[in-house]
Amino acid sequence: GSATQDRIITDGTDEEPIPAAKSTNQADSKEQAAAAESEQDEVIGNVERINALKSGTAVSESAEEILMDAEKNERKRRRQEGSSSATGSEKAGRRQVDIETDGNVVDDTDPNASSDTELSAADAPAPVMVGGFSFTTGTRPIAPEWSGFPDARWVLPEVTVVDRPDGSWLLAATSLDEGDDEGAALDMLEPRLEEMATAPAPTPAVLGEIVRGDATHDDPDYVRLVAEAIGDIRSGELDKVVLARVFTRGPIDTPAVLRALAERFPTCATFAFGVGNRAFIGASPERLVTLDGREVSTVALAGTTGTGGDETSDAELAAEMMASPKIRAEHQFVVDDITARLATLGLVGETPVEPDVMRLARVQHLRTPITARVERRSGGVSDMDVIRVANVLHPSPAVGGTPSDPAVEWILANERFDRGWYAAPVGWTDLDGNGELRVALRSALVDESQVQLFSGAGIVADSDPDDELAETGVKLRALLDVMESAR
Repeated sequence: GSATQDRIITDGTDEEPIPAAKSTNQADSKEQAAAAESEQDEVIGNVERINALKSGTAVSESAEEILMDAEKNERKRRRQEGSSSATGSEKAGRRQVDIETDGNVVDDTDPNASSDTELSAADAPAPVMVGGFSFTTGTRPIAPEWSGFPDARWVLPEVTVVDRPDGSWLLAATSLDEGDDEGAALDMLEPRLEEMATAPAPTPAVLGEIVRGDATHDDPDYVRLVAEAIGDIRSGELDKVVLARVFTRGPIDTPAVLRALAERFPTCATFAFGVGNRAFIGASPERLVTLDGREVSTVALAGTTGTGGDETSDAELAAEMMASPKIRAEHQFVVDDITARLATLGLVGETPVEPDVMRLARVQHLRTPITARVERRSGGVSDMDVIRVANVLHPSPAVGGTPSDPAVEWILANERFDRGWYAAPVGWTDLDGNGELRVALRSALVDESQVQLFSGAGIVADSDPDDELAETGVKLRALLDVMESAR
């Protein structure tokens, strides 16, 4: 299916796998597929590896290629035998990244497609890895609230549900030690598949009336920080820096909020990643990169204004944003930077002449889609993979600044909190390197006692500290409105 439409939810089971996977098709389970789509629109989780892990925790390129080839060959052999299976070698380095088993949902349903075709296990989708990364790697002392969210954390799902045009699939995986009986392990997965296949449909989202609360503006420390940044930008140290702040509120009903986010923001990617009693959740409007076959897709998303009470006022605000020299310059920074980064991989980014407007419930953004084509090696294996492209795109000017390295150094030296996974890549990849990574924006770190919400704004030479505070407040309200209305 299309990599741009996959949806994933994680449930937080901890286990380090060398997987044996088994699948079953649910092509006639229309009610469950519809319910899953209703419950979680574009709920994506995460991915396998990133070359940006300069601390050396990522799997080496040669080891990954060995692992990928071994898994592809083994899967092909087992499909020919009438089963879908994936195996891996510890020697190939899989455990060099923090891999666990987990429960997930992946959805790339085409509502117009037919699923009447008779399918077998040989048609089953390949396993996916899901996970996330920290905003910076190898340089941050992890704050206590981000315990369990290291530089990289990757998950092989224990159970995955994949909805795609040919039907709904259940995939199950278990861990094997060297010498274990793979056939017996596969047989033990049958009860889990049956349990999932007969499970009742999830409870639909119940979203109360959205009360548009006042944007949160009271943060004098943030105003001072923006003023400091403006001074350094005007002195020539930077062109732009993106500064974030934190707002803390009381506990929430996390599952209810996730369902409500998916309903409230159907064009965003709603995600959740749980570790222990914490969960990192959000509804990201920004795709970092998608690799689907030969097509690389990304987007420049920078420049923000609010929404009004009706379509007329929304259009007026959008027109003001399009006409603002400051906002257009901020947006063009991002477009130029992304196309230059793609060029370092030999990818020629194609962009429209003018940006369009992405309208959400609370805010509107300037958006420019960017696409490029990749070459394929013999046998259909891509010279690129989604993580390799992500490596050159993160952190983008929309979440870091320009020039990139000085901007990130300024953030690390001056922001008074650990960003953790905020504004970092989260997503998924398959064994062929296809996948999607989102930028973890409009996000929050949830535990049993409180919720920390994150929001940022791009600072340039002519920024006004009060205006930037107001912008972050509008973005915070996008989550707060839902948290205060979900039940």
